Amino acid sequence: MNYKLKKILVLVLIINMVFNINSSFAASSRSDEKLIEDALEDLIDYYKDDDEYSFREAIGLNYSSENLDKEIKKIAKKLDISDTKSASKYAGNIIGIIASGKNPEDYEGEDYVELLVNAQEKSGKFIVRSGDDHPATLAWSIIALDMAEAKYDEEDAIDALLDEQNKDGGFTSNPDVDTAAMVITALANHKDIDDVEDAIEEALKFIKSNQLDSGGFSFMGSDNPYSVSCVIQGLIANKIDPLSEEWQENGNSILDALLNFKEDNHFEYKTKYGSEKNSATEQALIALADLYRGKSMYQNVEIYEEDSDDEEPSGELTLEILEGERFRNGKEAKVEVEIENNTDESQEVTLIVALYDIDDDEMINYAYITRRIEEDNEEIVAVGFLIPRKGEHEVRVFLWDNLDDMNILADPIYIDVK
Repeated sequence: MNYKLKKILVLVLIINMVFNINSSFAASSRSDEKLIEDALEDLIDYYKDDDEYSFREAIGLNYSSENLDKEIKKIAKKLDISDTKSASKYAGNIIGIIASGKNPEDYEGEDYVELLVNAQEKSGKFIVRSGDDHPATLAWSIIALDMAEAKYDEEDAIDALLDEQNKDGGFTSNPDVDTAAMVITALANHKDIDDVEDAIEEALKFIKSNQLDSGGFSFMGSDNPYSVSCVIQGLIANKIDPLSEEWQENGNSILDALLNFKEDNHFEYKTKYGSEKNSATEQALIALADLYRGKSMYQNVEIYEEDSDDEEPSGELTLEILEGERFRNGKEAKVEVEIENNTDESQEVTLIVALYDIDDDEMINYAYITRRIEEDNEEIVAVGFLIPRKGEHEVRVFLWDNLDDMNILADPIYIDVK
């Protein structure tokens, strides 16, 4: 074997170990995984022409994006911020702002984290107006402040949430699955507090007892996409596989129940009173994104500031995949990459695009190209190869200085093959 190729194989394997991305535990079979991916593709297409994004849409599009560096700019531009003074709206704003890559403590002159923290009462609840006194609002407040890594009285907030639980495991005087699922999503980060794990177990029993033969859950006497989505997120936040046999009824999974409400490239909830699609679609988006990643978006979408266009160059090289068709088995994988040189001197770089067999974690094909990029400049380069028809594959993109020294110049990029 060629000596340089041996070096590529060894180093790519090492890089893969360092930057390994966990696969989704939730997609229990290739069939489920394909259904989730196809539904997400449709939803991403559905939202392309939207002028505004709610906070749910913002975090759902963030978490399902395969090119977040580019997508987050669109999310930031289209994010709809509520000017309503309430704890639930402050919480939603915080989540949406974080999903757009901005800082909720300093967003267009407003500190939404401070507004919500200052709303916490001695009871532990977050009350801005009378309608905020509900377990779901308290749960959302906890989720948002945890995402923002804010300082608030966590124990009082959690104790207030636990005080709302009934003997049957549900919450409120007329317990429902949606609220119970929201609560266990909020509690998932606080299992170190006394009685939290027991409360989650009781809530899970309540949720399971309300599962329908369709695999879904009833709210106000009707199977619906909202309850299904809440349960999916609650289970994943607690590291429970929603698609396991335990969460099937009459041979139907929770995913089956959710997809029953899919219409073309969106979701709808139809009743004798009419049809609703906006909330149904955004709820499906965040649930499917969690299923796709196999982890909770509320535990993994982190706060950070996007670099301003006016800032000085970072002094590094950056690697960005340009938008294009998704890679598929049996098709040519043509990768267009923009390499930007933010240093103060010209740089010779080698772009390597490798195709891996996921099952064996072995490289089965690769292509590379070498370019010299001038200082404070960028260049678009393209390489490609044919992807086999059969097998599970992944494309991995690397930027090195050259094939001899093999110094890494930018973080590698991983791209799924459908």
